[in-house]
Amino acid sequence: MEARLRHLRLAPRKVRLIADVVRGMDVGRALLELDHTPNRPATPLAKLLRSAIANAGNNFQVDEKGLYVREIRVDGGPVLKRMRPRAMGRGATIRHRTSHVTIILAVRGAGGEATPAKMPVRGGHQGSVRMVHADEVRGSAGGRDRMGGSESNTRTGGKTQKPQGSVRRIFQRKAI
Repeated sequence: MEARLRHLRLAPRKVRLIADVVRGMDVGRALLELDHTPNRPATPLAKLLRSAIANAGNNFQVDEKGLYVREIRVDGGPVLKRMRPRAMGRGATIRHRTSHVTIILAVRGAGGEATPAKMPVRGGHQGSVRMVHADEVRGSAGGRDRMGGSESNTRTGGKTQKPQGSVRRIFQRKAI
């Protein structure tokens, strides 16, 4: 149950701000959020979400009430390059960025957990489907930060350590 929007003439950075708001929401709540968001990417994202809901109902006979936004991904598309004249005969490049947006919906069970949803397999035969569980989406970090440790090394006993050797601050406002 997915829908794609390609070559959206908005920068991916701006679209991701709105996509992060609706990620993980029920589709009704997500549509309500998008309809009342004044940012420009909200309108095409709402249209894409309605398309994904229609795909789920038409292709998989799934009721809209149990659906939620399992994944929403905003990737960069082709960059349109234009030139603006500058001083002394030079030209400055203007980069008009585009976005590719993918929304994947899943079915939420009565207990709040996601139940398997049938989705087509890429590269498979026309009628083949695979089961997708909510556990596939969750990360395996287990609450740890990106560096692998559970706490940073710069703090010991509530006090911060001063940099050693050549790592000192170069520009200080007060002399030590």
